[in-house]
Amino acid sequence: MESTGDILLELALVSVGGLLGFFLLLAELHVVKLSSGLTLSVAGIFKELLTVVSSAVLLAERLTPMNLAGLALCLCGIMYYG
Repeated sequence: MESTGDILLELALVSVGGLLGFFLLLAELHVVKLSSGLTLSVAGIFKELLTVVSSAVLLAERLTPMNLAGLALCLCGIMYYG
């Protein structure tokens, strides 16, 4: 059985996660208000690109030539949009 302190800690952690998600949604709405939904989509693709590159660098994941070509194509599209 968990103590009251453990339950309060779990509740606080869940609340912090919920608040962070809420403020992320507000930030996304603000980006869309200032620019467009397409800008938000391009930013999401850039985030995915960084995730793949980070996993290759930090976790020594192996990227195939097809993966590298896809990353280069995404990067070219992002630069063309910007």
